[in-house]
Amino acid sequence: MFVMLTSTYPPDKAIEAGKTFIKGMETPLPSFVKLTLYVTTTELGIKGYSLFEIEDGKLAEGIREVIKRQVAYHKIVGYKWKIETLLTAEEAFPLVGLAPP
Repeated sequence: MFVMLTSTYPPDKAIEAGKTFIKGMETPLPSFVKLTLYVTTTELGIKGYSLFEIEDGKLAEGIREVIKRQVAYHKIVGYKWKIETLLTAEEAFPLVGLAPP
């Protein structure tokens, strides 16, 4: 299962957000969570995508871990985030009665 965290923050908060991330990663993620990071810029600032791959049967525990780490960002003025769960096409097709491609 995949969980995507989308975050946005003003450009003048990039160093603060980066330091917060580095500090948070001093505690490694659990072995059942794999993280891939992506960053881009928008007209409003910085936008980050954190894609967490969480082992089957560990989704709730994995989401709690992601949210727990986000608390550290609450002090950054203008920082916003949201979490979405994602399915692969292979997981989604059977839900509507189709065979995976």
